[in-house]
Amino acid sequence: MKGTSTSIFDWSAEEYAMRLLLLILIVPMLHGCVSRGTSLGHGYRIVHRTVDMRGVERAFEATAHYSDLYYFRQRLGEVGTYSISPSGRFALFEDTGRLMLFNRQARQTRVVTDGTFAVPREFAWDESGGIVNVTYYDKHTPSRIKLE
Repeated sequence: MKGTSTSIFDWSAEEYAMRLLLLILIVPMLHGCVSRGTSLGHGYRIVHRTVDMRGVERAFEATAHYSDLYYFRQRLGEVGTYSISPSGRFALFEDTGRLMLFNRQARQTRVVTDGTFAVPREFAWDESGGIVNVTYYDKHTPSRIKLE
């Protein structure tokens, strides 16, 4: 069949250059799609990002650093402290002052903050009992959060 190349030796110089250019442009894009963030297991990952704050009036730093929690492609929130349940069904995380619980089965996130802000220190999962116990820094009363 005329016009159909069967090996790279049959390509014209223009065809070879065009295919090489496409590879040079596409491969870095594919790499960015595949390896973003740090895997936490069960489909969860943390993605670190920076934001240029030089144009923001009264910004504390020139560059702000954030961490986002994802479940596959679904962004769950901007996180500080987080914990993934042993089965991976639940993720508990602190997002800008609120404690959030994600249920991967329902693909829903709900606020479970008890009304006052505190930074979580430790998470004790009891999935069979349907609870997670959370202890905090700074003398905050521990929380007992229902998973369902």
